Amino acid sequence: MQISRTLKNIRYKKKALLPAPRTMLQVIVLFLWILGVIDESPLLLAAVAIISFFLGPVFCGWLCPIGFLQDLVGKLGRTLQKAFKRSIPDLPAWTKTIRYIVLAAVTLFMALGLGHWGEGGSHGLLFMKIGFIIIAAAGVLWPRFFCRTLCPIGAGLGLFNLIKIFPVKRQEKLCRRCGFCDSCCPMGVPLSAKPNNRNLACISCYRCLSVCPAKDALIVKTKTRSEGRIL
Repeated sequence: MQISRTLKNIRYKKKALLPAPRTMLQVIVLFLWILGVIDESPLLLAAVAIISFFLGPVFCGWLCPIGFLQDLVGKLGRTLQKAFKRSIPDLPAWTKTIRYIVLAAVTLFMALGLGHWGEGGSHGLLFMKIGFIIIAAAGVLWPRFFCRTLCPIGAGLGLFNLIKIFPVKRQEKLCRRCGFCDSCCPMGVPLSAKPNNRNLACISCYRCLSVCPAKDALIVKTKTRSEGRIL
């Protein structure tokens, strides 16, 4: 059974309902995170890694509370742009490398036992508040700004896109070249540029599947040993 058909069938009168279950999951995880029920336990990290091996960084696209808050801010930004009839140029390509530098720095600090979240007293708390305000403001202009440029967790999980079992494939013969998949992607992934989506920025939200007007132009399938390629 193709995962893509299950995802694409969640529709009603040509309006994709896929965001509904995703939003529900994000809200639930956000409340659990605020209540302290969810922590960085080894079991949770192992579960996220296993799921990412099959589907890629689903945590980023479906569960991350920070990502959910950015989606809300991004909706506000799109509303304002439509109201003022203005469009904001996308982020420069070089900004995509920043989060990998942050990932390397965080990994190094953790390996050396340097620095912990929440330390720094009142000055550290003030710095975090200022950073949060700046990131939120940037999120109004660019969807998922923090995810795309700074998040070390997203950078690490994004590496699973290179090996995930179920990538999104674009069937060029069925593709209408409408560009809907590109325009709806919160991470700015140019899905229409290549037949197989192995982009490190993909968060496996599957919005591209829900907006694609061409039947089976975008599918989720796995590799075959006989052909050694993505179907």
